[in-house]
Amino acid sequence: MSNLLNTKTKKLVLIAIVVVLMLIVAIYIGFDNPIAFGTCPIRTVTGIHCPGCGATRAAKALIKLDFATTANYHLLFLIISIYLAIAFCYNVYTVIRYNKFIQVKGSHCIAIVIAIVLFTIIRNMNFYPLY
Repeated sequence: MSNLLNTKTKKLVLIAIVVVLMLIVAIYIGFDNPIAFGTCPIRTVTGIHCPGCGATRAAKALIKLDFATTANYHLLFLIISIYLAIAFCYNVYTVIRYNKFIQVKGSHCIAIVIAIVLFTIIRNMNFYPLY
């Protein structure tokens, strides 16, 4: 069991390091860099917001812990980010405490996909809070 904990702990630490390095690179490049983060091609061609429109600006605000601005740019991005952070912390806790991973349920993935589709449809109806 101790070996299992060490292997799983190493994987979690590796994932955490990769996420932190990705954030550092994103901050170093700069979210406002038009070469790294151009305009949305779907928005440019069709004029509608894709599911990711505003997510880069929302990520920038979230890194600064500006939750109000994050919600203003992309409300669903904030909700899913909070959900994923809680799920990750809970998984780390269960690995350390109970020596097992919590598997992601298919129903959670389906719920996220449905939320993204509904959010995209409502967002393109020019409804004020999501516009």
